[in-house]
Amino acid sequence: MKKRMSLTTKKLFIPIGLSIAAFIFFATQSDTYATAANISTILREMATPLLVSCGMCFVMAAGYIDLSVGAMAAFICMVASRMIDAGIPVSLILVLMVAVGTGCGFVNGFLIRAFRLHPFVGTLAMMSVYRGLTWIISYRNANGSAYAVQITDRAIQNLNRAVSLGSVKLYYSLITALVCMVICQIVFMKTKFGSNIYAMGANQRAAELTGIKVGAVEGCAYMCCGALTGVCAIFLLARSQCATTTMGTGLEFDAISALVVGGASAMGASETAGKANPVGAAFGALFLYMVYNGIYKLGLPTAFQQIIQGGALILMMMVDSIVTMVRLRNQERRYGLEQEKIMQGDVSNG
Repeated sequence: MKKRMSLTTKKLFIPIGLSIAAFIFFATQSDTYATAANISTILREMATPLLVSCGMCFVMAAGYIDLSVGAMAAFICMVASRMIDAGIPVSLILVLMVAVGTGCGFVNGFLIRAFRLHPFVGTLAMMSVYRGLTWIISYRNANGSAYAVQITDRAIQNLNRAVSLGSVKLYYSLITALVCMVICQIVFMKTKFGSNIYAMGANQRAAELTGIKVGAVEGCAYMCCGALTGVCAIFLLARSQCATTTMGTGLEFDAISALVVGGASAMGASETAGKANPVGAAFGALFLYMVYNGIYKLGLPTAFQQIIQGGALILMMMVDSIVTMVRLRNQERRYGLEQEKIMQGDVSNG
């Protein structure tokens, strides 16, 4: 019997089709868009949001959200900058950056679970906390104003390098993001942890009744998100070569947009809605950054990036809502027909 394609797989065709359409459109409008150098730039730009999107997959698939990832990345970068000044070995600093991110994720998950905070409000509050902590440990002049400090460590700077694939450059950040994407996809598809996350996203109460420790799974989901935000912070620091209090601004919106455009549902991970998955996030990030780059190439104001990002997010959520309603209606209709057949059978037997 032929296996039916899942809704999550079907939804992957949307960002793939959008990416192809965007590439064709902008390539015909700008002579420099389809060049190897520009393609390399697009791939580099999408790498850091993709890393965060992979982490956000764990949170959104479980039915939660994390709005603090951008501020968390800034905090991690500032902590790393202080550690570099203290003379701590770079190899240890990189490990500690991921550890700090994991710890921040643990704090987020603990607060939401222990005090029954709404994930949106709780992580929004933590976003403000992380921004405040970043400012407190930042470098300030005599007037008390924070300023950026250049990262001169050669090992950190080398992380912004690339390997050549023909004429296209594949930056270390992109390679790392793709490796993380594959690992996360395997976790979702092949491990009990991944299936538990999807079960929670579909129905948390039902998942709890089946024996899933929802508190532990939720905490691990936020810790995974924090850990990958720490990895993202490594490459943000390597690329900017400085730590500022405004780093990571808007990163959370890019990550969520990539996931939603990639087919994730804001309603969890039920069978009537698309499940958050890293591969979908990759195609979603690719589409968004192809559009951002195209807008820049056409000389349009950067405000158009925000309009398109918000518009794409609303459109995909509308599509998701419509698809969910249609599938639920079809399920109800099938259930009604089955009940009618059962009743007719009982009448005939009687």
